[in-house]
Amino acid sequence: MTPEQTRALAKVRRCLDFAADVRGNRTERETAWRQAQSLIAKHGLQLERFEAAAPAEPAGPPHLHSAEWAPYWATRTTAEAMAAGMHTPVLCRDGWFVGG
Repeated sequence: MTPEQTRALAKVRRCLDFAADVRGNRTERETAWRQAQSLIAKHGLQLERFEAAAPAEPAGPPHLHSAEWAPYWATRTTAEAMAAGMHTPVLCRDGWFVGG
């Protein structure tokens, strides 16, 4: 994979994360989706190949008092924390999620 494709893949992942965030404006989410599709076509990326090579993730969030807890949530979005039903404040990659 070329450095240009690596950068494009990072941009595609950010666009797809933004498009999946249900808290955002619908029009902006749709624009992010179209931008991701455009980048995939422009750079000839095959996401299935890269996703298959990604390491397997644990089935669910680690226990609150485990050493893996903070790094796990640091890579997740607040939407994922909401979907997981978190009831404690969690620092996610897009900010703090404070469960209600």
